[in-house]
Amino acid sequence: MDATELERFFFRPPAESAVVRTAQRRLSSDLFRAPRLQTDRSPYHLDLADVLPTRARAVAEAKKLVFHTVGDTGGVNGNGAQINVADHMAHQINNSTLPDQPSFLFHLGDVVYYHGQDEAYHDQFYNPYQDYPAPIFAIPGNHDGDTEDPEETLGPFLKHFCARTPSHEPEAGHSDRPTMIQPNCYWRLNTPVATIVGLYSNVSGELDNTDKGETTQRDWLVDQLRTAPADRCLIVAVHHPVYSFGKHGSTLRVRQALEFAITTSGRPPDAVLTGHDHCYQRFTLKRDGRRIPFIVAGAGGFATYSDLTKVREDTDPPPGVKLEAFDDDHPGFLRITVEADSLIGEYFTVPKAGKEKDPEKLRDSFKLDLRTHKFV
Repeated sequence: MDATELERFFFRPPAESAVVRTAQRRLSSDLFRAPRLQTDRSPYHLDLADVLPTRARAVAEAKKLVFHTVGDTGGVNGNGAQINVADHMAHQINNSTLPDQPSFLFHLGDVVYYHGQDEAYHDQFYNPYQDYPAPIFAIPGNHDGDTEDPEETLGPFLKHFCARTPSHEPEAGHSDRPTMIQPNCYWRLNTPVATIVGLYSNVSGELDNTDKGETTQRDWLVDQLRTAPADRCLIVAVHHPVYSFGKHGSTLRVRQALEFAITTSGRPPDAVLTGHDHCYQRFTLKRDGRRIPFIVAGAGGFATYSDLTKVREDTDPPPGVKLEAFDDDHPGFLRITVEADSLIGEYFTVPKAGKEKDPEKLRDSFKLDLRTHKFV
């Protein structure tokens, strides 16, 4: 199947919703697990044109890319909120046209709960997103890597997101969504106006086994920041939050690895997208005259409508960091718009149960000037 054949699966008229089953809750582990790397696909780059060739050309011509992003979606606790979020993202696609139409969802991890099991992908991924008419790219979260058999860590995730060729797996059921062809669990998406570097922060919240002094992914990150096109917006995505005032809190080892990569490469990202805490938070880091938004967008459905992570506003932030906005009451998702000279983020929340047909609400927005690296 070539890219043109793959693209025909997406951006078709919406189908009717289906009933989604729930799965049984399980416990998870905090142990680091060596990721399964597809080293023959190094340096782990994927071009948007490899999946959406005609759309990539349209994005290049318009010099504008729009996409959705959210994490922590797996509806193991009841997936009404997850479907609600998915349906409202789909509605934005179905009621817009290029260049303003979102081109994909970039998932921020924890696609399924609790142990990344293959059988969970039908109920928690393919069925809820059967009406989302665009590709879904992803980075793994801790639950995606926390398979019941430690030797099989990331096995199901790699099967569904890192296939060598697109296919229709049995777990897709009556959804015709094909597997994605990402080259690795951490990887880089090249688009005409933005570069997105996706990281894997493992089950334990670190890029590499720090206790053993390993630096494989960190060194790869240095190279990605160094070689990312200077004339394009640069976004880093990682599941564990660099900064968070939620239950899980900030992730020190991810922060240290990112800071090392920025310092070594000399190239800071324009924005950092994370999940893990089940709420929305937007921080600003002041660094070398820049303003860098660090966002937590982990209210994609797992926490249902009533169990979102509460934000502790009285937490003391690190130097140079400020909490700008948050929402810990509603499931929601982020829409990102990148143009030649700006990055715009808009956070939408979905209506409560029983009111799913009501429109989503814009709860927070920001615009970053990519020339001055300041908000406007």
